Amino acid sequence: MDTSEINLYKNKPYFYKMKNYLIIILLITFSINSIAQPVFSTFELRYFTSDPKANGETDFKGETEWLDTEGRVAFLKDYANYASLFFGNPDLDKKIVSDDEINQLIRKIKPQPATNIRRTILLNGWKSYGYRHGQDQQRQQALKKWGNLTGVHIANGKLELDQTTIEKKFEPITWRFKLKGKIKLFPGSKGTLKLTGNGKTAVLMDFSSQQLKQEETEFIIEGDLTKNRFNRYIDGKLIPDFTLMADTSVTSISAFSVSSTGKCFLDDLCLFSHTPRENANYPHISSVLLDENFEVKPAADGWQSFDFDDSHWKEADLPAVHGGLREKEEFFYLRKKIFVDDFEQAFLQMETLDPGGEVWVNNQVVAVVNNRHPQEIEITKFLKKGQENIIAVKVNPYKLSFPMGHTPTDHHIGWFLGRTKLLLTSKCRIKEMKVFTQKLGKEAFQSHNVTFQYPGRHFFEGSVEINYYPWFPEEGELVASFTRNVKIRPSIEDEFQFKFSVPAPQPWSPGSPRLYKVEVILKDKEGKAVDDYIITTGIRTVTQANGHMYINGKPEMLNGAQIMGLRTPIETIAKHNRCAPPETVAEEMLMIKKMDANLLRVHVHAEKDTADGINDPRYAEFADQMGIYLIWSTAAFIREGEGWNIDFEGYPKFMKQVIITQVLLSGKRPIIPTGLNSMTLTKPMNL
Repeated sequence: MDTSEINLYKNKPYFYKMKNYLIIILLITFSINSIAQPVFSTFELRYFTSDPKANGETDFKGETEWLDTEGRVAFLKDYANYASLFFGNPDLDKKIVSDDEINQLIRKIKPQPATNIRRTILLNGWKSYGYRHGQDQQRQQALKKWGNLTGVHIANGKLELDQTTIEKKFEPITWRFKLKGKIKLFPGSKGTLKLTGNGKTAVLMDFSSQQLKQEETEFIIEGDLTKNRFNRYIDGKLIPDFTLMADTSVTSISAFSVSSTGKCFLDDLCLFSHTPRENANYPHISSVLLDENFEVKPAADGWQSFDFDDSHWKEADLPAVHGGLREKEEFFYLRKKIFVDDFEQAFLQMETLDPGGEVWVNNQVVAVVNNRHPQEIEITKFLKKGQENIIAVKVNPYKLSFPMGHTPTDHHIGWFLGRTKLLLTSKCRIKEMKVFTQKLGKEAFQSHNVTFQYPGRHFFEGSVEINYYPWFPEEGELVASFTRNVKIRPSIEDEFQFKFSVPAPQPWSPGSPRLYKVEVILKDKEGKAVDDYIITTGIRTVTQANGHMYINGKPEMLNGAQIMGLRTPIETIAKHNRCAPPETVAEEMLMIKKMDANLLRVHVHAEKDTADGINDPRYAEFADQMGIYLIWSTAAFIREGEGWNIDFEGYPKFMKQVIITQVLLSGKRPIIPTGLNSMTLTKPMNL
């Protein structure tokens, strides 16, 4: 169907018959901010038949299924063929979201506003290192074997070949594989890479110093022995696509070799092998046959001390993750030095230390964590004023008894440190604030539950000021303010409720994701500001009645998809399952928008009877500013099994972290949590 046909049926269902299928195409036009009139389209593909067995409710696969497996596969093939044409991608080779769009979105997302009175320091720029006991000795032995080869020596963490051939043998590969590495040729040199088995050459790649750039060149080989074909990539560029192997009679590969005429360097060699299984939940087994960066692996003894030499550690921003087969069983160490001046109280706020670990400040352990819950750790007595301090964190490795469903059998699901802040506050401080809209009309009636903490012996007397400012997409001047005197009880968490109205509110909705900055200022009896707390929030109401969901008093339909946490490439699926790179978060959110959808279910496939969901506040921050609803499972969620295995202690903590801005997250939207009877949020929750 061409565009002219579609335009003829604008705003009307269009019916189109293809074989035994009925295709329904619905086109909808609407205005966004009265600026543009975009046309959004979607379609359904339905199978129709005169067979009376298909009358009534018919599952695609289930108790009342009518199609057999062959019929279902045929239906899905026809669906894919038609859908690929409909979306202008007949070869299914176009990325839904480009790298430029991803980077643009990451730059566009506004960081949460900073406090003005308390010092809130986002701790980034950590040094990180993975290590398991005895790994230093194992690496020394491996490097010695490489260095003993003829015409080979190791220099500056690279393997140098000088007019020689090296060969590495391994367990036979019989199905699919991926080899990647880096090579650098000296002028006038040539190199040849081979993958062989039983005396036959499966893959051959020739390198010439004239063809390659002067610096290191990255190469990747992806092969499939059942098809006798492979892909080659040079610096990320495919050249060419799915080439026939040198000898198509090869049925297994058991050796890797590189020959050089002249000098060349090799580095970062890694070979993955995949073997199929007759198991729908675990379709293949993955293994690492070669993993070598030609560098020593020093032990981590004394990692928490100020003077420890971390010059060989890598730079990392948070959240920082470790895991997967290549890093299995390694503890993940992180170190951060920071200078602090005067303060009365100091706290570390951590989104998570997953699945647990240790927190050290200035060579003293301040916390041993044994769960994934959001953490707030007081470090007042450990932090030194007017000098540089060392904060060190050890993250424990994680291994599932059974791997995630529908993935390779990698049990080593990523362990990580979530985003972390250092708070330097007054003695009496604002611990948290919860904001929600009670009623919305010409004015928004806002309720604020503010919790104070004062470790003194007597009451703290002063006042509280709450201010509203437009913040997203544009920042604006003060639109509402409220002040009240308070008398804060000592040695407990003292909660106050303040209610007042915001005139002429601009509500949050998917079509208009507007956010306000809400500033809370605590003052003493003399009127001096001693602490502040800032969040961003959307003014909106969420209700449910008569089988409908209402946002700001208007009916709303939720349309969207869910993420499964199965993020390619295969070798990092386990590592990034529960803590994805920022580019992946942006890509997943953009794919929802490309679907003309307004909903993302944040969910990962996890082990039965184990709480393995995610509670990543980055998704909520993106959703706030992109106008997306979220179905949120939290890290207390289990897919199936017994109810007592749910992390009931963690559930309210996780929900509070994302819904009401405790810990690190600012910015709320209507969120429909799942789990615990798949409840729907229809009124403010007491957490």
